[in-house]
Amino acid sequence: MTTDIDQQNVDFIKHREVVPNALENLPTNQWITKQFDEIIDLILKLTLNTIRNYGLGEYALKLAIPYLQHASSLSIKTHKSKQYSSVIKIEGITSRYSKRTSPKHHKVCLQFTNGDQPKHSTRTDDYDSDNELSLNIKDINSYCSCKSGARTVGTCAHVIAALYWFYANLNGITIPTYNVKSIALEQNITNLQSFNQRRCEQKLNNDEIMISDVTDNEDENYLCDAEHF
Repeated sequence: MTTDIDQQNVDFIKHREVVPNALENLPTNQWITKQFDEIIDLILKLTLNTIRNYGLGEYALKLAIPYLQHASSLSIKTHKSKQYSSVIKIEGITSRYSKRTSPKHHKVCLQFTNGDQPKHSTRTDDYDSDNELSLNIKDINSYCSCKSGARTVGTCAHVIAALYWFYANLNGITIPTYNVKSIALEQNITNLQSFNQRRCEQKLNNDEIMISDVTDNEDENYLCDAEHF
């Protein structure tokens, strides 16, 4: 059953389809590096349900942890815009498809339009439930430096990863790190050199078998012809 809130979200999404991304062309030199506790007032109302809704479903949220596992906590840095007090830039979200020796990092910009929030809030076990204190998807604007990061409907997984990183730090949630088996499995999947080498060896073996079969057939035909005469 569709609720008034659901209909409002649908109307908002339709509106965003034709709105340009206001964060796409922000100045590159108008940022101040900030620690997490210096920007916490902007994101006190961020909930897991808000992140899920902003990503238009569960899929992008499920990708958040794998993206964050590729970036150490030391590599993620936060900056605050000098020009816009509600805009934050997050650097250090690593592409899952980049080589581990020189991974590609994406820059995510987030704007939280919730200036009326209290300086401090008391969290309870039901903090993540839908209530009047939680951020709405209308309160968030985002941009990412990846190929699909400028869209205004839904968002890329890097933005969701940045939002989840904020949420995890707010609520003391530990993001699991990659273990040795996970790294080995990933390298085996993404590194095609050994696969291509096996393909070449297999092709050479097949070619040798075909040549051998042709040679055997020619010898057999020669013997048959010799016996005939």
